[in-house]
Amino acid sequence: MTIALLLAISFVGCKDDDKESNCDKEIQDIIDQYGQPTMQQTISTGDQNAIQYMYEDDGIAFTFYWGKGYKECEVVRQSWSFGDLDF
Repeated sequence: MTIALLLAISFVGCKDDDKESNCDKEIQDIIDQYGQPTMQQTISTGDQNAIQYMYEDDGIAFTFYWGKGYKECEVVRQSWSFGDLDF
């Protein structure tokens, strides 16, 4: 466990604090492919940001993370089907 913690700290130290990323290109690529999202949520905490685009009819969501500590835009894709939901 100690080795994993040291590796995690080492990787955090590799970031370029002077260069902040943004997700403009990645967001535009998703809009070009899927259109405007049915829902959008924006979260900003100091110097880190996240936007989630949800496409309810397609059962897909994309969350974009950027800001201090990110070398580049990080995109997380989530999907679901209505058959997976219990009402």
